[in-house]
Amino acid sequence: MRSRAPEYSGGAELAPARDPKTLAAVAGQPVPSSSASGSAAPTPASAAPVAVPRLPGTPELTKDGLYVFTSGGIELAVDPKHGGNAVRFALDGKDALVIPDPEYGAPSHLSVIASTATVRHARTTPFWRDPDPYLAELEGGTLLLKAEGDTGALHYAKRYRLDTARRSVEVTYMLENAADQIFAIYAVESHLVPVAGGLTFFPSAKQQPPSPPGLSLKINVATSVAWFAHDQSLQPAWQTADALGTESWVATANDNLLFVKTFGSASSASSPASNDEIRISRFYDDKTKQHPVVSIDESNSFREVRPGAAVVWNVRWFLRKLPPSIVAKPGNQELVGFVRGVIQ
Repeated sequence: MRSRAPEYSGGAELAPARDPKTLAAVAGQPVPSSSASGSAAPTPASAAPVAVPRLPGTPELTKDGLYVFTSGGIELAVDPKHGGNAVRFALDGKDALVIPDPEYGAPSHLSVIASTATVRHARTTPFWRDPDPYLAELEGGTLLLKAEGDTGALHYAKRYRLDTARRSVEVTYMLENAADQIFAIYAVESHLVPVAGGLTFFPSAKQQPPSPPGLSLKINVATSVAWFAHDQSLQPAWQTADALGTESWVATANDNLLFVKTFGSASSASSPASNDEIRISRFYDDKTKQHPVVSIDESNSFREVRPGAAVVWNVRWFLRKLPPSIVAKPGNQELVGFVRGVIQ
């Protein structure tokens, strides 16, 4: 089949090339860029940087060095420079913690006792406390704190995460045995809360351990729930009571605000879990003749941790407003039911 396309017969001459790129290519010279041509279009302006959205619940670093989480009315402020402790835990501007005189410690802190003795006798040989300060870094929306400098035989780390779905704070404590010998480790998480109008309660065991003689607080454990009204039977002394919990939570109600802590058993490869240990202490200031705070502590029994192994302890904090229909008074089972609904 013969093509119908027109063919060049050689009778007409091609127009001479005038394009700079064509002339350069024919002459074997480098081809000029578009900017070298006077008719070239101007180079478009570079695109503006795209802002990457922050993950929900990611903390902001303030000018005074605090990391502040906020979401849904909840606010958590953590101070890496002073033990990596929480210094504020508030709901709609109302703080559940108390910042007392520095001699009482931070409003939220971790205390650790470690010993080279056996677990049975470890309480008699305290070894270490929560170090100060911590180095901070962000892992997505999680604040990771690591103890700065040489912390000796124990390496400390903490993680804070604001769980926006459950409206709670998740705290993970990690203690690694960096020594070449077995340690018995006992960790206590403490929170300082107001005295006036406060009520602390938690599910309790039928048989309770003896409290220190002469300094005992009166805790009502007649039922399956222990109750302690913070301002009952005030005495001019520092008083303490120990108790065993059964459901791994403790709650404090004050001024229509409910603060709940849940805590799993500290886990290690060397030692199993045991009952929850809860201590309530009401402080007394000899100078002011006042009771400034109540300390709510939860802990586990001593764990034997081998060299290179670690103890990991997960704790979760909740803050909720109490409904007007629920009265914060000892024996009110509606309070217990409300807590169980929050933490489930």
